[in-house]
Amino acid sequence: MTDDTPITVQVDNGIATVTLNRGKTLNAFTAEMNAAFADTFPRLRDDATLQAVILTATPGTFSAGGDKAQLATADPDPRAHALAGRRMHDWFQAYLDIPVPVIAAVDGPAFGGGFALVLGADIALASPGARFCTVFPRIGLVAGLGTSWLLPRVVGLARARDLLLTGRIFDAAEAERLGLVLSLHDPDDLRPRAIEMAGHFRHASRDALAGTKRLLRDAQGMTYERAVDHEIDLQARAMSGAAHHAAARSLLETRKVAFDWNRLDAECGTRKEA
Repeated sequence: MTDDTPITVQVDNGIATVTLNRGKTLNAFTAEMNAAFADTFPRLRDDATLQAVILTATPGTFSAGGDKAQLATADPDPRAHALAGRRMHDWFQAYLDIPVPVIAAVDGPAFGGGFALVLGADIALASPGARFCTVFPRIGLVAGLGTSWLLPRVVGLARARDLLLTGRIFDAAEAERLGLVLSLHDPDDLRPRAIEMAGHFRHASRDALAGTKRLLRDAQGMTYERAVDHEIDLQARAMSGAAHHAAARSLLETRKVAFDWNRLDAECGTRKEA
């Protein structure tokens, strides 16, 4: 890949690092960037060798969302806009359907569509310099790219109304308070922490992680009773799997289980100090 490639993907031992690589344009959703999303996310969704995905960007950036030049091009035909919107939602759906944990590492503005990318991640980390904005009301648009569905589920309905109706810009500290971001890290530590966390998932059952993501997504539109039935079905499959049997034997024999997040974090800390 050349340095001008809109998106680069590096896979190392089951961890895919996806880097938005057009920092000069703040990784705006140009036609070329949209095409790169449409190529990248379905491939990641279908790659059965992956255990986790990191979504990041060149230092000091994330994504400013819609391309200003494209947005400024007037087209009175709503059908054309609907077709373009459907194409974007197709690749965004593929992003949401990636079955392994997705960790977003945000070191700059996450506006509009870039904000939606953060919402679609399972875990978001940010540097103190990151900024967030839904943008849509600022440019005469309704919420787009799934944000009307995703944002209330992340921050609650009242705060979603605030962010979607005002379009105000807010900083990383507020994003952490809202629960949009899990934790803040110095820019130099942001990507290493994302890589460290992604590496922990190598020790987990891929099927169990995928099942948990599916449960969390599907339960939003279900009654409690239907959600429990869904949970029982997926749990029965997990309990018949080799990963569960191995972990259960380890517990029975008072040995360490492979996927112990606290221990894995502590071991990473020990290696840093050595």
